[in-house]
Amino acid sequence: MTDQTPTRSAWHTFLDQQGSHLPADADAALPDNFVAPLNDLGLISLTGDDAASFLHNQITNDVEKLDLANARLAGYCTPKGRLLATFLMWKDADQIVLQLPRTLQPAIQKRLQMFVLRAKAKLADISEQRVTLGLAGNAAATALLQWFPQLPAQAYGKADNEYGTLVRVADSRGAP
Repeated sequence: MTDQTPTRSAWHTFLDQQGSHLPADADAALPDNFVAPLNDLGLISLTGDDAASFLHNQITNDVEKLDLANARLAGYCTPKGRLLATFLMWKDADQIVLQLPRTLQPAIQKRLQMFVLRAKAKLADISEQRVTLGLAGNAAATALLQWFPQLPAQAYGKADNEYGTLVRVADSRGAP
């Protein structure tokens, strides 16, 4: 099976051709149902035998008990405890993925890379290899069922298939 997921650059080209420009303050005027490209988010992949134990020693949440069916929020701090970044993380069959603001992604990846040392872990920027979308509204579940036969029931539940990874997050009121 080949991965036919469009690259971010192809996705950006498509959005530009469609005249799509979502201003930062547009969420106040969004319709009940919508799909939005999450272009402001970057992705870091961690692979290797020691990826989970390495990351577990670097961040604020338990990576070693992270399973394939859930995602978690975590933070990355300085040795003095100052928060540098927060991110959403999930585990795939062969990697751990960190989703964080694109503006922070290169610096956080570089800083994590400095501490890899002898650990069997590799970090890679996979932001250009994935398309990240946000779906919301009453019809979101119906739309997603076309690609994912089973949707996560709770916030931070995760589903994977040949089309990609789906992570359910809580809405602004905390409801899944």
